Amino acid sequence: KSVRMTKEMRAQLKEEAQMRDMLSDLVNFEEHGSGSGPDGNGEPEEPGVMGCYMKCAEMCEQIHTHPIFVNFVTFVICLAGVVVGVQTNHDEDSLGPEPDEVQFTYSALDYFINAVFIFEIIVKVIAEEFQPWHYFNSNWNTFDLFVVSATFLPNVGDLVVILRLLRLLRVLKIIK
Repeated sequence: KSVRMTKEMRAQLKEEAQMRDMLSDLVNFEEHGSGSGPDGNGEPEEPGVMGCYMKCAEMCEQIHTHPIFVNFVTFVICLAGVVVGVQTNHDEDSLGPEPDEVQFTYSALDYFINAVFIFEIIVKVIAEEFQPWHYFNSNWNTFDLFVVSATFLPNVGDLVVILRLLRLLRVLKIIK
């Protein structure tokens, strides 16, 4: 049975983090007097690293589940498939070398597509809060990480093209 973090589990983790923050505030209260700030003057204390990370994780959770973001990533997956198809078609029908402008456009699109997928991976990992290994509970996440990582390996061009096309299956899963 695979372990997936449910909303209840996330809520419980957030509640535990809030309890830790409350305990930390209590310790600061006893150390510094009646104010809520570090010097006891009543000014709020800046959130610590944990608090900032929790806020960042919540924001990443909202981003990666937002329909606009999901639709944008789906669009980029389709765009990647079209780019692979156009590049492959041009290679087969090639009457000569591609103009520099076309090669530049392909490269720019590849960089853009990779940047979007890297951003998606980072957002999803951070959204897992203090348990980033839960990112790998989804086979699609593992596959995406593998495909993105493979794009940085030298001399694997055709394999990456095949993997990018397989990513289109993710779109079919969404349509289903």
